Amino acid sequence: MSGVSARGLVGRLRALYRGEQQIDFPKLWRRALIGSAAAVVISVGSFAVRGIDLGIEFDGGTAWEVSAPGVSVAEARDALRTTGAADAKIQTVGVDTIRVRADVEGPAAVDEVRSALAGLAGVLGNDVSVTTVGPSWGDEVTRKARNALIAFFAIVALYIAVRLEWKMAVGALAAVAHDILVSVGFYSLFQFEITRPPSSPSSRSWATRSTTPSSCTTRCARWSDGCRRLVATPTPR
Repeated sequence: MSGVSARGLVGRLRALYRGEQQIDFPKLWRRALIGSAAAVVISVGSFAVRGIDLGIEFDGGTAWEVSAPGVSVAEARDALRTTGAADAKIQTVGVDTIRVRADVEGPAAVDEVRSALAGLAGVLGNDVSVTTVGPSWGDEVTRKARNALIAFFAIVALYIAVRLEWKMAVGALAAVAHDILVSVGFYSLFQFEITRPPSSPSSRSWATRSTTPSSCTTRCARWSDGCRRLVATPTPR
């Protein structure tokens, strides 16, 4: 029975994709409104109670990563009990990479944690990746992200209002704000860390190099230039 239902669902989706079946969206507005309101309430509640788990790029601190096949989080925590990172946040990234994040002071404390992780994984100290981000850099990234979001909303609203009408601009911005709020709420609800992608050679080198706001400034400048070109491009009527 379940196989028949699955085939029927696939058939309906294919018909919908080919334009052979239509959905009366205006008829479903009440259900859509209830579902959307529930998602917004859950997102706001989770954000207010649990907050969001910002990565080191935003909060600052020190992170260590090492490839340690077969090593659990509990074993890593036991190895760090005698260091300054006894209360660190420890997680497994990918298949066999251990990531430790903590706020320690001084190069000696950083090297102590590096040595403990190297001994646990059975590797050399140089095989442990260390990333240190100061609080000023995290504040800079957060400020630039906020300013970029505000600029994006302003440019989109202006473009839609000029090319179409202001009512459509309000609706488009409300939809974008709804999607952003629900996305943030999803991260908050499941406590997913908002950070860079999992460790790789390229991402490690990026994390090591990005200790000044120059790279972020360059990316923001390119983004602004692309937005100016988009607004300046005529739309065929």
